[in-house]
Amino acid sequence: MAEMFETDVTDYSFFTAGADLSAKQYHIVKLGSGGQIELCTSSDVPVGILVNKPRQGEAAKVRVKGVSRVKVSSAGLAQGAAYGADDNGYAVAMSLDKDNYLGMCLIAGPTSAGALATVSVDGMIRHTLHV
Repeated sequence: MAEMFETDVTDYSFFTAGADLSAKQYHIVKLGSGGQIELCTSSDVPVGILVNKPRQGEAAKVRVKGVSRVKVSSAGLAQGAAYGADDNGYAVAMSLDKDNYLGMCLIAGPTSAGALATVSVDGMIRHTLHV
């Protein structure tokens, strides 16, 4: 299988980590109430994927658009599946009608918690049509 590289991406580094996220690289994150980056849970709206390993108060580099790797839940993630966060910030399949989905899986992740999948990221970019 061809390797998909992380290209044509938008990363923001002006966020700071609200907690020690040094063990949370490639987890799904949210914007906390204080404007800091925090680990995303299933009930949160994700902002993107953490691509560095910041400690509390350090700059958190967040992929908000493009292609990235993401850590998946123990259920894995199938190619073509929409995804969002579980309660541990891992990617988990979800339906597109949910407000808290983040993108689509491009290269599947195996059924092993913490395994990597390659995904599209559409964080912070929500298009809503009200008729």
